[in-house]
Amino acid sequence: MEFLRKQGVPYREVDVSRDPEAGREILRRTGQMGVPVITDAQEAIVGFDLPRLQRMAARHRRGAGLGLKVTDAKDGPGAYVGGVREGSPGERAGVEVGDTIIELSGRPVSSVADLEQIASRRPSGQPTSVTILRDGEQKTLILR
Repeated sequence: MEFLRKQGVPYREVDVSRDPEAGREILRRTGQMGVPVITDAQEAIVGFDLPRLQRMAARHRRGAGLGLKVTDAKDGPGAYVGGVREGSPGERAGVEVGDTIIELSGRPVSSVADLEQIASRRPSGQPTSVTILRDGEQKTLILR
């Protein structure tokens, strides 16, 4: 950055909160008002440190999804299925639009939040049961 070079200051040492001219120069050259900062409970990543971003993403990666669009059931506990993605574990198990999921992996599902929490702990690729209500009847299906 020309302004910074003229000042003899390496870019990494500039504190734009103390040097407004440096801030204007950064904005003029990059169009960015600041530097991205991404945090989680373990660390903060400033800028585009790809190896650290990849490690953070791996820590937060969830198992394979169920392939279902769900909302809280209106007429009782459970997660109402409003959509099923083609080729998904949910479709392969036989889950259909209009079903209400009431249990996953043997644990009761009273809301979408419950379903997401249980599904996120499900090991990818391992078969597990999903219990649904369909047309007033309870059915247990196997997710793979």
